[in-house]
Amino acid sequence: MNNANGKGGAKATAKPMAKPVKAGPAWVGRLALGIAACAAFVLVWQGVKLVRTALLPSPTAFVQADAGGADRAKARGEALDEAVARLDGRSLFYTPSKPGEVVAAPTEAAEDEPEEVAPDKYEGPAITAIVLDEVWFGANKRAKAGGETVDGVKVLSTNAPWGAKVEWRGKEYEVSFFERDRVIWKDAK
Repeated sequence: MNNANGKGGAKATAKPMAKPVKAGPAWVGRLALGIAACAAFVLVWQGVKLVRTALLPSPTAFVQADAGGADRAKARGEALDEAVARLDGRSLFYTPSKPGEVVAAPTEAAEDEPEEVAPDKYEGPAITAIVLDEVWFGANKRAKAGGETVDGVKVLSTNAPWGAKVEWRGKEYEVSFFERDRVIWKDAK
C-alpha cells in the first residue's frame, strides 16, 4: 500500500489556493497617505518656527537698547499736562468768553424758599397695626387717638381695624389699613 512516492500513508491531495481579501478601494489608502503627509509637513513647519523663536535674543536686549525712553515719557507727560490745563475750567453748557476778557463769576440770585406743600397722598410712616384706639407704626412706635404724635404723624381718630385718620405735614389723611370686602360689608353711606 505504498503511494506513488514509495512511502506508505495517506494519499496527498492538491488544495486550491484561497483568494486574497480586498481591504477596500486603493484610492482610500492613497488619500490617507496624502493627509498624513500634509499633517507631517505642517508639524515640521511649526517645529521650525518654534526652534527659530527659541533662538531669538531675549527681550531685555531690546529694552536696554532703547535709550532716551525716560526723556520721551517726560515730554509726553508735559504735553498731557498742557492739554489738561487747556480744558480745566471749561463747561459744556455755556459759551466761554473771548480770550483776554475778564468776566465776573455769575452770582446766583437768592431765592425765597417756597413753603413746603403737603403731598396729596399720605407718605408718612406705614401703619403696622390698629388696636382699639391705638395706632402702631414700625419699630415699636405707638400713638393713641386724640392727638398723640409719633414721627410727625398725629393720630386724630381710629376706625379699627380698617384705618385711621391722621394729620401729617399739616394735612389730614384717611389712611386705610385693611380694605373692606364690598360684597359682605356694604358702605353705610
